[in-house]
Amino acid sequence: MSIIIGILSSIAVLLTTAVIVFVIDEKTSTVAVDGSAPVTYLTLPVTSPRATETLKSTSAGTKRNVTKSTQTTTLPVTAVTTATSTTAVSTTVATVATTVTTSTTSTTTTLTISTTTRVTAQAPKKLPQETDFYPQEINSSTYPRIYYGSMQKLLQSPELPTGCEVTALTALLNYLGYDVSKTELADNYLPQAPAGESDFHNAFIGSPYDKKGYGCYAPVIKYTAQRFLLDRGSQREALNLTGTNFEKLLPIISKDIPVVCWVSQNLIEMEHKNDIWEYDGKQVDWLAGEHAVVIDSYNLDKNLVYVIDPQKGRAIYDYDLFKLRYNQLGKQAVVII
Repeated sequence: MSIIIGILSSIAVLLTTAVIVFVIDEKTSTVAVDGSAPVTYLTLPVTSPRATETLKSTSAGTKRNVTKSTQTTTLPVTAVTTATSTTAVSTTVATVATTVTTSTTSTTTTLTISTTTRVTAQAPKKLPQETDFYPQEINSSTYPRIYYGSMQKLLQSPELPTGCEVTALTALLNYLGYDVSKTELADNYLPQAPAGESDFHNAFIGSPYDKKGYGCYAPVIKYTAQRFLLDRGSQREALNLTGTNFEKLLPIISKDIPVVCWVSQNLIEMEHKNDIWEYDGKQVDWLAGEHAVVIDSYNLDKNLVYVIDPQKGRAIYDYDLFKLRYNQLGKQAVVII
């Protein structure tokens, strides 16, 4: 009997009250999902908490007083997930705070997990390619020779080294009063596809987070904008004005409607890369140096256009050279009305 009492006493010592708080460093891992919630396994190399124990003998018997001690330990976390899907998910575990209180009579466990999830938008196989007509009220042959807008600059770097298109769209949405970041648009609304599995009219090829990413064209940015506007319950509409002569954009801009358009980086001469892969039975071509900006101002007396350039901030370009590059990129333009 004394042996059994001794064993039970040892177990009671182990079941003393302790409070544990773990703070885990932020880490990022890339996982895949199959449409259900991702399965994440966290490997936590931790240091055991301490509890100070004092035994007191009285005439009534032996009492055990436990002094609680709290430790805060910064730990690395390894997130490993196995699943199968075509949608890539990058999960950032921001903090995991765990409090465990244990006694001989009750056990209470509270687990709080705060996470930020980056989801790469699944690209439909085909996006609408039709161009839109802007409303008659802004289709005017008369417009001022000088107009200055008031957009704020937004840079694509350092987060999106090749994400000029989605950054230009973000700058436009911010100007219209929407609280959204370039990374939120890139993660949740911009359709993306690996090189060889789509083309620039249907997805951003590569990743805007990757210096080796390619880019995308007007139908993709219209689609991204429309998805975002619908998600926010907005009555605004994104229009693809591709094919519009550059002069026709000026009356739109003069009515405080900035235009996202495609030119080249610093208006340099572009390198035409032919047949880089085949998609949907056609060879895909690419103009290296492609770039997207937002025009919000112009001065015809000085032959200048003023843009929000995701690489430079506020930039001023020669009107004629800007128009030439705009034409070379297929007269691509997107507006939100």
